[in-house]
Amino acid sequence: MDSQLVQEKIRSARLEMENIHLKGQLLAIRLGELTAEVAKLEAQLAAAARKSSRKQEPAKTAV
Repeated sequence: MDSQLVQEKIRSARLEMENIHLKGQLLAIRLGELTAEVAKLEAQLAAAARKSSRKQEPAKTAV
């Protein structure tokens, strides 16, 4: 192999590593966004459960 071909393969490998690194960063950002969304939905669910439990009154027994 001539040195130009070797240099091109090295350049290509470096670009691929950078691409993988950037994809990893994007995945980390997206994971953070999804985690925040899940936390928001859990808070809404908890609030709805509290609201629902307040609306339910104990059943009255017939005497």
